[in-house]
Amino acid sequence: ILWEEISSETNPFDADNKLIFAGGPLQGHPVPGSAKFSIISKSPLTNTYADSAAGARWGPLFKRAGYDVLVIQGKSENPVYIYIEDDEVKISAIITF
Repeated sequence: ILWEEISSETNPFDADNKLIFAGGPLQGHPVPGSAKFSIISKSPLTNTYADSAAGARWGPLFKRAGYDVLVIQGKSENPVYIYIEDDEVKISAIITF
């Protein structure tokens, strides 16, 4: 997805860069290791592909909500959070830290 969505000229800090959250094909199933998901973007350190894997409840809950991939693009002037529950997706301001 990253290679299809951004050009090689995209600066990692540009609003055109993507932050991608993606689960594996067994995400949400009772299989050992299937709770892992990846976070992918263009790295400001290397100016190339970078990814990280994590395992937690987030991956299976994301899949049960009906999603396989979340692609975030753009830049907010203020801190925000993304709330996803089933078909409802909201972007809301973070008021305090």
